[in-house]
Order: sequence, then C-alpha cells, then structure tokens
Amino acid sequence: MIAEAIASEAGADILELKILKTPPTNKVGKFLWVSKTVLMTKFPELEKIDISFEEYDLIFIGTPVWAFSYAPPFSSFFRDFKIKNKNIAMFCTHGGLKNKVLEKLKNELADNTIVGCIDFVEPFSKYMEKYIQNAIVWTKQIVGE
Repeated sequence: MIAEAIASEAGADILELKILKTPPTNKVGKFLWVSKTVLMTKFPELEKIDISFEEYDLIFIGTPVWAFSYAPPFSSFFRDFKIKNKNIAMFCTHGGLKNKVLEKLKNELADNTIVGCIDFVEPFSKYMEKYIQNAIVWTKQIVGE
C-alpha cells in the first residue's frame, strides 16, 4: 500500500519482484526459508523482468525487512540488473527492527545518487493512514512538488 501511494503520487510505474518458486506459507517454514535465503545469500529465481531502467531518471526502491536485511528477491535483482547513475529514493517497512537495511541498499546502489530514505514501522497497524500520508509527503519532497 505504501508503494502504491508513492507510485500514485509520483506518477510512477510499479515493478514487483516476484519469485518463481513460492516460499512456504506457514510461519516456521517461511522463517526458515527467509533465514536461509538471507543469511546464505541465496538467489531466488525471479519471474522475467521486462523493463529498461535506462528510461528512468528516478527510481524508488522499497522492501520489507526480512531477517535484518532486504527481501531475498533483491539479492537476485541486484545480481541481474546493474543500476547506475540514477537518482534513488528508498524505503523499508518493518516491525521495529530495521537494523541496517537502508545502509545495505545504499551499498548495493553505490553507483547512484541517493535522494531520500524513509522507513515505516508496522505499516499494517492503526497508523496505516498516517504512514500513507507520510509516504505521499515524502514523495512530493523527492519529486520536487
């Protein structure tokens, strides 16, 4: 919902990273899959991405925090796509332990200009509407409105 609010405000396209093999849906299985994937730097196979990043000057990148890192599909994305010389705005959602996710994203995107970072704690809480409004205000600042 936050990504959709940002995209709507910026008039942006949305690309959702989707993996081919669905991870387990039960809590224990999902926890083990996420932990193994993040900690062992596994690269889940992504559905085909048919987009040319050269067409974009500004790219927003958002991720939930998984095992103190960005979501595993980003490992595959960063391996397969080299984004350079772009303006990057990044955000993450988390349950209170964002750790150094935004710094890790900055390291992966070191060949770019980071124009903004923001995080949202428990976005599906009673503060969801407030967070969406914060995302819209932040987006306006990034795009210069």
